[in-house]
Amino acid sequence: MRTLLWRRRATERTCVVEVPRALVLPTGLSPDYAGGRLLLAILERMVADVGGTYLMCDTDSMAIVASEHGGLVPCKGGPYRMSDGTEAIKALSWRE
Repeated sequence: MRTLLWRRRATERTCVVEVPRALVLPTGLSPDYAGGRLLLAILERMVADVGGTYLMCDTDSMAIVASEHGGLVPCKGGPYRMSDGTEAIKALSWRE
């Protein structure tokens, strides 16, 4: 089977034949992915600007550390210190 892969001809043995469809445009979604990454970067900056922290982020979401009233939360390696010296991170309040 002959395939065109990144404008280079290659021969590959396979038992599956992929047939391109009329509406297939793999590069057409690049702006969507880039826009999603941009929105995530903006959210990351907004959280950092108010001194907040996030636990994790994925391609379309972010888990922001927050509690009803905010304050410090014990977390090893955090940049803040609680009154007893324990390392901590700042939890935003729900209102923030």
